[in-house]
Amino acid sequence: MATDSRYASASVRNSEQLVESGTYRIPDDVIACILLKLDYVSLWRFCKAFSRAIGVAKTYSILYYRLELVSSAKEDNAAFRHVTTSQKLQAIKAYRRQWGALQWGHKLSLKVSAAAVMGVSGGFMYRYYDAGGTTVLELRELPSPRLDRAPSMTRHLRFRLDGVNLRAFSYDPAQNLAVTCEVMPQMLIRVSLREMPSFSQHSRTPHPFRDFMPGGAVEHISLTTCGALICITARLVTGLPKVLLFNWKTFASSWIKGESPYLIEEKYVVTVYHGRLRLSDISDLLKPRTLREYALPDAWADRELVFAPNVSVARGARPVATALFAAAPTERVAVLCAISADPQHAHTQSWLVIREAVLLSATLHPESRALEPWALWGARCAVKEVPARARGPCVAGNRVVYAVGGRGGDAMLHAIEVPGDVPGAARPSAGWSWVGAAAGPPPVEVERTVVAEPGERQELVSVAATEDNVVLEYDSRSGNKAAAVLTFGVHRDN
Repeated sequence: MATDSRYASASVRNSEQLVESGTYRIPDDVIACILLKLDYVSLWRFCKAFSRAIGVAKTYSILYYRLELVSSAKEDNAAFRHVTTSQKLQAIKAYRRQWGALQWGHKLSLKVSAAAVMGVSGGFMYRYYDAGGTTVLELRELPSPRLDRAPSMTRHLRFRLDGVNLRAFSYDPAQNLAVTCEVMPQMLIRVSLREMPSFSQHSRTPHPFRDFMPGGAVEHISLTTCGALICITARLVTGLPKVLLFNWKTFASSWIKGESPYLIEEKYVVTVYHGRLRLSDISDLLKPRTLREYALPDAWADRELVFAPNVSVARGARPVATALFAAAPTERVAVLCAISADPQHAHTQSWLVIREAVLLSATLHPESRALEPWALWGARCAVKEVPARARGPCVAGNRVVYAVGGRGGDAMLHAIEVPGDVPGAARPSAGWSWVGAAAGPPPVEVERTVVAEPGERQELVSVAATEDNVVLEYDSRSGNKAAAVLTFGVHRDN
């Protein structure tokens, strides 16, 4: 008892001395318990404000992983439980390191038929071409360490579509939804809804296809999907664009006014309308409701305005089941291209980079202002000037990829990352003509030369990007096409 009494007295004196001197030290495990209670952004900010906290966080895989997610504007796929947090941490660190320096981990070179139409959708590189009255659609799955898909594990699919005049293809892996658009006689557009790998009618749609009449001969079709919605843009031979919104589960549909539609989520769409941006509520497809319009710079009055689609998971949609992590829907950006009316003689084009959250802020107070002046809302945007010959942009989450062709087929590849609401670089890189005072942390840009394959002169035609890949398409003087697939990330050991 005497020993216990002396020990207690000594502990009290030591505690009093620590409190009086102001050097009381919180144990690391207590700090870790506090950090585990914080949401991801609060964790990041706490670690920046409290230098000791970041050291503690990096000793725990779960906390370190959360810091990496916030820094790269990613979200964890909590439904995927087949790997440990340590494995996820190593995967995202390698992913960030390679994208941050454009140091891809794998490169694949392909030859493509000169007659084929090529593109990228839903983790597949697709190409289709006419084979004597039959359209052949070939799909090549792209590698992805983030999805644990090594190059040797990718699927190669081939379908023969008899009598089909295929004009567009899209695939949504989260819903296993393959959409094809074909032009029928009598100037009809047929939208077919299939699932893979059978390429038969999708199990969740009431009918295998739906026909639409755009009101004229069709020159070009593009399509995007977002949850239950399919957005189809048909450009007629007269130059007039027609925009269709179609719910593939209920078959409700509506033609809407405007051009270059951009689906933020199933409920909201942004279109270009009379030189402005129009945000509409499409909860009821039969009665779209305009929430707000956004004015654009006066200098763009005579330019063609086109949105680049964002290929990452939208708000409210599900990520791919096998993804370790995915781009955070709340950090997605939209890119609007302002292209000169005379692109042959223009030296540059302007890209307006907007956080989707800026546009969605109108949904919180839709009655406050019908028209947002550029002088007001432009403070939350950034404008990038790029060469007129640039190919892109390709948007995936908060990353924007483009490429500029050079001599002999070499291409300068660029990747722009728009940081989240956490502090980023001190100032933007060259080429930004405008970064608004309220635009958040400046965008960070890196570049690297992609050397052309030896032996044949090539010209860069197009670029496509996913969260894991960049695909460069080339034309050669021999009349053939070639493609280079660059994959980022390191495959984990199972």
